[in-house]
Amino acid sequence: LPKAITVGMPLRKEIENVAEVRDVKMARKHFGLDPEAFTLLVTGGSLGAKRINETVEESRDVLSAAGIQILHIVGGKSELEPVKQNGYLRIKYCDRMDLAMAAADFAISRAGATTVAELTAIGIPAVYLPYAVGNGEQRFNVADLVAAGGGVLVDDATFDANWVRANLVPLVSDSRAMARMAQAAADHGITDGTARLLALTKGVLRASN
Repeated sequence: LPKAITVGMPLRKEIENVAEVRDVKMARKHFGLDPEAFTLLVTGGSLGAKRINETVEESRDVLSAAGIQILHIVGGKSELEPVKQNGYLRIKYCDRMDLAMAAADFAISRAGATTVAELTAIGIPAVYLPYAVGNGEQRFNVADLVAAGGGVLVDDATFDANWVRANLVPLVSDSRAMARMAQAAADHGITDGTARLLALTKGVLRASN
């Protein structure tokens, strides 16, 4: 847009705090997870995402064998019941998403605008599965991020146990690739969207007086 000013997504204060100071070990301990283990955050939103949940459930043994512990938030409508095992925590709902993101090295998620903004503000790379219903507009939320190397875009129908085994496990097992993706995600993220929006609003108000 001509003369447009990018402000980014205004973030919750809790997310801004994590983006500024991230205590990974404390966050993992909050969920009873190993503070030293590579941690995968899985979330499909408050209601859950059937494809994501089913694929991760089918892939638990493969992920565990690769040394990946999982924080799996299945959503309120999921038929999967809560589970707590060594290296795997499944919960229906998380009221501390700031700590869930702080605990994560990598994420599997839908590509809603707020989720993408929060993950990138904290510098978490992710596999994004745009919501398959509607016009597929969620893919545009991550187009620039994926092009910059901070995320991977996967169609909902493609994301299955075979994809996890052939693509996800090798990716997250590559520490250099993870470092590059995390930096790209952080470079793409905007941590001060609230302050930018406030400054822009004040500027408009001053100009109108």
